[in-house]
Amino acid sequence: MKSSTNLKEILQQFLALLKVEKTALIKNDGQQIEEIVKEKQSFLKMMQELDPSDMTEQEVVEDVRKIQELQETNLMLTKQALQFQEGVLDAISKTAKKSGHTYSKKGTYAASKHPNLINQSI
Repeated sequence: MKSSTNLKEILQQFLALLKVEKTALIKNDGQQIEEIVKEKQSFLKMMQELDPSDMTEQEVVEDVRKIQELQETNLMLTKQALQFQEGVLDAISKTAKKSGHTYSKKGTYAASKHPNLINQSI
């Protein structure tokens, strides 16, 4: 098999993986996303070793454009998920500050100026 055919196949497989990643991002499936990131790293190593000399420039550019579009979409979905998580943590933090009543180090129940979401004592 020619290396260009290999490159074409690898680019198509990478595009398929990016589509799976997009679906996983939409579903917020962290475990699947973690596995996909590992697969993407292995694809990058393979792509660096292949020779695209037998492919036309148009073929390469077209596939690279599709990859770029999917990468940008997936990046946007990732940023949205992070913003959502930050919003959730911010809302929880504000609620914790409003209630503010916790047990003090002395064991009394009192208002706390700096409530924590995580128990830091051992």
